[in-house]
Amino acid sequence: MNWKKGIIYFLTGLSLLIIFACARTITFSHEMRTRINLLNDDLKKVQFYVSEKIIIQREFVNWKTEINTEHDLRQIGNHYLETVVINTNTPGIVVEATDDELHVSFEPDPNFYLVFCRNCSEKKTDSDLYSLLSWKVKGKDVERIENTVLFDNVSDNAKLYFTDYGNQDFYIANNSHGAYLKLKDKVVENFKRTKRVLPGITIPND
Repeated sequence: MNWKKGIIYFLTGLSLLIIFACARTITFSHEMRTRINLLNDDLKKVQFYVSEKIIIQREFVNWKTEINTEHDLRQIGNHYLETVVINTNTPGIVVEATDDELHVSFEPDPNFYLVFCRNCSEKKTDSDLYSLLSWKVKGKDVERIENTVLFDNVSDNAKLYFTDYGNQDFYIANNSHGAYLKLKDKVVENFKRTKRVLPGITIPND
């Protein structure tokens, strides 16, 4: 009985190994886009994935004005810290494409997307990749909002990286400004076998 279970476990493990070996992702580059002639509309049909975990944050104050019972004007400021997390290999789709930029959304609302582009990341590991749009800001130039916590302990000489999300500036909180796009690599090989038995040919009689 034990040897039968062992065979079953071995075959199951082998099957999983084969499945995982086939489900690999590769880096998406501009060279690939050009080589296989992917048009802008074609890119919207491709399933993309993000190469690493991205955490972005922003803090803001939502002011509300009201008149109290003593007829005094009062302003109320609600402070918010918004955090967006996109884990490694999270799938996304292109909602807009240009020659150098891909706007990729990872949530149902297409108005919220990250920009991945060529030569626009502060971490230029490879200019042919579509990397996360980012720009560098010195700590002394960061807008600090009273009674918020995101930049309280940031020194003036610190290097901070920001990106755009939903038309708002977000701080890249986990040093992922070099994140890039990937896609699934599926190679399909069609093998056809043909066989013909030749009958031969003879010289016709006159």
